[in-house]
Parts: sequence; C-alpha cells; structure tokens
Amino acid sequence: MAASVQFVNWAIRAVCLASICTAVLLCLWFNPEDAPAPRLAEGRNPYSLHPGFTTQIDLQRNNSSKILDRENDYEFFRYPYTHANITEYGKRLPVSKWVLRKYQMPIKYLERLDSESVHQFVFVMACSADHFMESLDALATVQEQFPTHRIMYYDWGLEPWQAEKLESLCQVTYVPFNISSYPASKAQSGNAKFQAAKIFCIMDALVNNPGVFWIDAAARFFNSSGFTFLYQKVIRNGGFAFISKSANSAFAVTHPGMYAYLPTDLELQKKFGMSESGAILMYKTQKVFDNIIWWWFLCSLTADCITPTVNLDCEFSKDIMRTFAHCHHVDQSALSILVNILYKYNDREYNFEDDVKRHGESLPGRCHWQETTHREFGTQGTFMLPNTQLG
Repeated sequence: MAASVQFVNWAIRAVCLASICTAVLLCLWFNPEDAPAPRLAEGRNPYSLHPGFTTQIDLQRNNSSKILDRENDYEFFRYPYTHANITEYGKRLPVSKWVLRKYQMPIKYLERLDSESVHQFVFVMACSADHFMESLDALATVQEQFPTHRIMYYDWGLEPWQAEKLESLCQVTYVPFNISSYPASKAQSGNAKFQAAKIFCIMDALVNNPGVFWIDAAARFFNSSGFTFLYQKVIRNGGFAFISKSANSAFAVTHPGMYAYLPTDLELQKKFGMSESGAILMYKTQKVFDNIIWWWFLCSLTADCITPTVNLDCEFSKDIMRTFAHCHHVDQSALSILVNILYKYNDREYNFEDDVKRHGESLPGRCHWQETTHREFGTQGTFMLPNTQLG
C-alpha cells in the first residue's frame, strides 16, 4: 500500500516536472521575432473597409528602429507598387490620428464626375508675404473669368495688412494656416517647406468641396470658355489634370530618397517630360483620391519622403532626361511618380498642355501661367504660354 502511494506521488511529481520543462523549452524555442508580423496598412483610406488595413502595428517587427513613442496614436501605410505581377512596398508612412480627424477621414468621395459636378471645384492657393503682390494677379484673373467660383487663400506667413486685404475681396476665403503644426516642417527650410505644405491646403479644401483647382501665385487665366475641353478630358480620365510640363524628366529632378517610400520604374521616369504643379485640377473621386492625393498626403507628412533634400537648385547636364541633376522638386516629384503609375506612364491621359496650345489657336481664351511681375487689378496684358523649359 505504501509503495502504491509513493508511486502515485512520484508520478505526480514527474508530470509536474515534465510540464515545467515543456514550458521552458517552448519559451526557449519560440522567438517572437519569428512570428508572422502583423500586416502593415496596405489599404488606401484609413478606417475604410479596404483589405490590408490594421490599426495595431508592432514597430519592432519591421526591421527598423521605433520611430514613434506612442504608436497607438498613429496609423501606418506603405505604398504598393505592382509591376510584372510583383508588388513592391515602400517604407512606412505614419499618420497621426489627430491629423486623420482634422481632415475628416475617411473622406466622402465624389461618387460621380460628370458635366455638372465637374464645375463644382474651388480654387486654392497659398502664399507667404514676399509673393503676395504677385498672387493678387492670380486672384484678379480668377475673379474675372470664374466669378461664381470661390477662392480659398491659405496664409503661409502674410503680414496683417495683407490678410485684411484678402478678407475684403469678393469670393475669397482667407484661411489661417500653421505650417509648424506638421512635424515634417521642422526638418524643412526655404521654399521646400512651402512646396511640401501644398497638399495640406488641398486636403483641407477637399473636406467640403468635390474638387480643387490649385494655382500658384504665377497662374493667370483668360476667358474661362476655353476650359470646356479640359473638363471633358478630366471627366474621361477620372478627375485629374496638369496643364504644363518641363523639358527635363522627372528622374532628373527627383532625389533618390523619395523612391524608398514611393517605389516606381526608374527607367520610365527618365522617358517623359515632367509635369509641373503650378496649376492642377483634381477631384476627390475614389480613383484620384486613393491613388494620388492620399499617398501624396501621406508622403508629405514624413520629411524623409517629401523632402529627402531641400535643395531646389538643379545642376543639369547635357542629358536632361537620364542624368540626376542633384536637386529635388518636392510635391512635383511625388505627384510625377503617383500620376504616372496610375495612368501607366501615358502623359496624354493627364497632361493637357498640348491641348491648351492647340485649342488656343481657335479659342480666344487660354490658361497661361508663368513667372510675372505684379500688375494692378483691371489692367490687361498679353501672356504667352511658357516655352518648354528646364525645371
């Protein structure tokens, strides 16, 4: 009897010891780093039903250092570039939940772009004090040719008297804007800081408007009837249009660091003249927002993506297409990558500079934009479409 009791006690101890050993071995053999990492957000719109979005990301499992102290306050995305049945992902692009709330994400898409809704856009521009007088020309031509369209003017550092003048103009909405509220701005300087902030103004305007026509201070419009053909083109391609381009390629003026976040085909980047972002018409259709605007926005929130360098001065060689000019065109570079991928590197699908010139021969009104000096309201001048130039 005593022997039986001893055997039972021994058996119980053996089972307990085996359990402990098993637990220890599992802890030693199982490395959390070997576990499948949670998928980064591959969706295009936060809080949407698009597959691949997740709100919890373990930053330590993505082969990079922890970039944020409180990751739970952020969402993370990676740009997916698909080619030859292979999807290549760029580096992580974080966006704070505060920013998502600010821009009322998920955005309410423009469900249908047609002959009626194509006219439902607002002009958007932004300026610092040193370009204010030049911007008044742009305002004047918009007011003359698009009297029913509102202009949202974002303050990038105006003097008090300049802000007061804007508030007195018809159809102009003055919008205060604090660039320093975006962390990326702390690593930016000069004109690059303002070019990187362009998308934030556009995103703000898109909250309550189906479309945005961004214009730089140098934009000039004459006779809006000439835009009928442009609207038709934009309806056809889903909601996006450039109206000018440079002679040099996008590759020549895009810093290689941007490709780490927005991967693309570098050989194709060398083949076409770069579209310029001084005047862009865009709508928040799902096609354009998900593939262009959203990723442009995410890139602009990360300084290393939108401004891997703040050098805007290019050193062009004889080969302005295939040789990097040691400069970076910030928003223009990001847009070039995203738009080309969406439209399969066919610039006839999204850049309508040639159409503007061709229709200008038979139409009295054209859209022109180039660097000009200030002219007073009401005076007239002759503006030619800029010759193809580097930049």
